[in-house]
Amino acid sequence: MAEMSQQPKTGAGGLEPLPVQRLPLELLRSDAARVEGSKSPLPSLRSARLTARQRLSRDLEDLRPKLESAKARAEELAQVASAKRSELATLAKRRTEAAEQLGSLSRRQLSEIRQLCRSPPDSVKRTLAAVWLFLNASRFQGKSPASFFDDRKDWSKCQRMLADDAFIGRILNYDTAILTSVPHVMSHVAGTYLGISADRRPSDSSDSSCTRPDATSQEPETSDGAAFGGRMASRATLRRTLTKELQIREMMASKGVPLPPLDLPTVARASEPCGRLLLWMTRVLEEVGLRAQLEAELQACESELDLVERQRASFEMEVACAERAMAPPLPKVEAPKEERRSPRKPLREVVLNPLPISAMAPLPLPAKPTPKAEAKVPIELDVTGQLASVHSQLAKLKMTFPKGVHEISACGTELECLDRMCDMLREHRDGRLKLSIEGHSQANESDGLDLQRARGAMQELKDNGISAGLLRVVGRGCESNDGAGTRMVVAKPLHELVPLYGPIAPEAAAARAPVGLYFEAQLSKPGKEAALILEAMAEWLKSDKTFSEVVIEGHCDRLEPQAPQLSLSRANAVRDVLTQLGVASSKLRVQGFGSEHPLSLANRACNRRAEVHLRGKRAG
Repeated sequence: MAEMSQQPKTGAGGLEPLPVQRLPLELLRSDAARVEGSKSPLPSLRSARLTARQRLSRDLEDLRPKLESAKARAEELAQVASAKRSELATLAKRRTEAAEQLGSLSRRQLSEIRQLCRSPPDSVKRTLAAVWLFLNASRFQGKSPASFFDDRKDWSKCQRMLADDAFIGRILNYDTAILTSVPHVMSHVAGTYLGISADRRPSDSSDSSCTRPDATSQEPETSDGAAFGGRMASRATLRRTLTKELQIREMMASKGVPLPPLDLPTVARASEPCGRLLLWMTRVLEEVGLRAQLEAELQACESELDLVERQRASFEMEVACAERAMAPPLPKVEAPKEERRSPRKPLREVVLNPLPISAMAPLPLPAKPTPKAEAKVPIELDVTGQLASVHSQLAKLKMTFPKGVHEISACGTELECLDRMCDMLREHRDGRLKLSIEGHSQANESDGLDLQRARGAMQELKDNGISAGLLRVVGRGCESNDGAGTRMVVAKPLHELVPLYGPIAPEAAAARAPVGLYFEAQLSKPGKEAALILEAMAEWLKSDKTFSEVVIEGHCDRLEPQAPQLSLSRANAVRDVLTQLGVASSKLRVQGFGSEHPLSLANRACNRRAEVHLRGKRAG
């Protein structure tokens, strides 16, 4: 029995059963926990997605008001910038209209005002004095207002100003940059004569501009030209007006009271042309006084508008990204059942029928793009100052001086000579005629008197609207000793080698400058356009047998630093190029004039230039 109990049990068929393994309770519990843990990531992922959507929703709620605020601010700034531009355009338009009214004056009207200047009313006299200060403002650089204009001493200057045939032309071509360089003159004219503030906006003033409140209520005007519709006042009216104004002026001067500002209706009643002059001065002061302020405000507005536009673009991108993230996912597009069931074709069943290599045609290579040749601009050179008519006219214009005197007399023939020189320079509007003002003195006169006489004549020409770039001054001393005739100033044409046609730098072309040797700002190396012109000049100089000396002048803009050194560097650079191209260095000479001879006060690109002057003309 013991042996039978020890034998293993056999199942059906005589096979032994598998042993049963008993698992501990701790192992079962750990397996259950592991199963439960495998179910936990699903709820946590769902809650994380809900939290992210809530966060995006909150971000959208914050971004949308910011985006709307940025859009509203951008629209507001755009309107402000448009208003500033419109105000600048209005200033220029009003000044242009006032200048056009002056340009429409007839010869009879100008002759009437010239006759009126013999015994003018006080309003007319003060108006013309203010105009003279406008046109000659550059003279008072660094001077006090007390020395600007003396009614008794300087009235003859106003009479000469009106006698000049180019008087209206000077007003029509007036450069407002002159007033910007002498702000104390502008403030003096605005306060003393016109009684206005230089920074007053056009919308703050009535159409009459210069009228006092009481005058405005008595005689309202509908437009700027309404005051100029009638004829000039009668002599009796002018006599009564003159007597009354003199009495008022003497009474105010005795009490130390400043004179009242000029009144447009009063001036227009006394003299229609003077009323137009007063209106033009008012418009110029408005434009000059407000232009810098408006341009600064416009620049600040455009800068802020650019910043707001960038912020708006950033907000729009963030809103678009948040809306895209919150959008429901696109439904999955399944392929049709037929496509899914069709078995994929084995690769070994694809039959290829390749051609032999000999039968294959080579692929054509892409043609290389041929560079387009730039059209060569023809260059034509000429020498200025060679007209016989110019030489004959200048030979008759000699200004003589008393011994030891260099000032130009107000009643002599010097002014007639200067006026004729101005007319000759204005006839050559392209600036191709340039004059050398030569001063002479006697041996027994003080040194430097010849140069003082030449500079005085040059200053008078500049005051009459002639650009300093068209003039040069030379002191000849006592080279020609023929008695009193050596105490004189004469003008001679300069011989300059200039291109009539040829390439021109874009900045100079935008300024409508003539073709020439121009430089970029603060650079002394000639540009590619100037290099082409120098090649043509070198060929001309190598073949020339007329002139023995070539003077290369360098010029700068008034805003360029170290102008004397930079102008000399530009002249040296031109000389080096000509020498490399085969021109003999022995006949080349350089001069640097800094910014002393600008061609234009408004277009500074015209002043960054070099000029090639020819001297020493050989006989025959």
